[in-house]
Amino acid sequence: MEKERLVILLLVFSLYFPSLSFAETIVLKSGKTMEGKLIEKTDKYIKIDFYGVPLTLFMDEVESIDGQQVIFKSAASLNKPNTASDIGPKIESQKENNTNVETVEGYLQSGNAYHKQGNLAQAISDYTKAIKINPNYMEAYHNRGIAYADQGNLSQAVSDYTKAIEINPNDAGPYYSRGVVYDKQGNLYQATPDYTKAIEINPMYAAAYYTRGTAYYKQGNVAQAISDYTKAIEISANPADVYSNLDVAERGDAFFNRGVVYAEQGKLSEAVSDYTKAIEINPNSSDAYINRGIVYVDQGNLSQAISDLTKAIAINPNDAETYQKRGLIYYLAKEYDKAWADVHKAEELGQTVNPEFLNKLKKASGRDK
Repeated sequence: MEKERLVILLLVFSLYFPSLSFAETIVLKSGKTMEGKLIEKTDKYIKIDFYGVPLTLFMDEVESIDGQQVIFKSAASLNKPNTASDIGPKIESQKENNTNVETVEGYLQSGNAYHKQGNLAQAISDYTKAIKINPNYMEAYHNRGIAYADQGNLSQAVSDYTKAIEINPNDAGPYYSRGVVYDKQGNLYQATPDYTKAIEINPMYAAAYYTRGTAYYKQGNVAQAISDYTKAIEISANPADVYSNLDVAERGDAFFNRGVVYAEQGKLSEAVSDYTKAIEINPNSSDAYINRGIVYVDQGNLSQAISDLTKAIAINPNDAETYQKRGLIYYLAKEYDKAWADVHKAEELGQTVNPEFLNKLKKASGRDK
């Protein structure tokens, strides 16, 4: 990638822990209220994504979902797995006569609460306590792996994700999370199969398509990168799709990255379209304005290119490199005084301007005399 032509890819998902975009408010009959992303809904239960943890709520526990009263149609089920009706911020607050299953669940939820607060050490401690009680608790291994990854302990994160996969090889989450860590380690050829496995298990896993697209791009497989970015965009386009797990900003990044690939392929109209969509989603994306402006230069539309870089500067007025780029475009447009002003501003902000270009600008503007 030529540095002067394209900005570096913006990787979504804070590559460790995709941020949740909560969509549903669930009121339980116990009076408690929860927020989570709806994953699955049947007559007997719903599944939600609660801070990265899949939880099951049975309909006989639920009063309403987003203000709509739930009408329970079947008898309550026994052996309710991974239920969230008794979530508490601290395990110490639970009654001493709780069963081991409730205690394990309590440690998991306590760990989740600490994780959300940024107290990773305590979160790891609580996940570990849950694992000691139940060595086959897949969710505890997965969540502890995420906490380790957030700590920067990538090798331990991989170990926990691998254990979670061994316990339940049919859950897409640990494969995706392990792929993210492999990606962070630069191990693309292990990351890609993990993303692929996550997609095989859950074909509507938009985040996995997105990250696999970026991995393919880094490997030089631009055709597959475009295909994966397109799939992520398509899945996340439908807000009613319960697996639409890219939030609004991340969907904008998918358009941005696909625009980068299109631009490198010389598909300039497609690149402009994608950057435009990225700007519509995130009007404060200076990178999208910069990249679209550079494509406009390739198309010969210098006035629109100048307009885009001017908007980028308005968003980030201390970006020296953007001043230099706009100065280059002013030079191409033969607006030499404006080019000189931008170059001077870039130097003031610490940018080293190419001496050859400076000499050409001096000569063109009559400053060499």
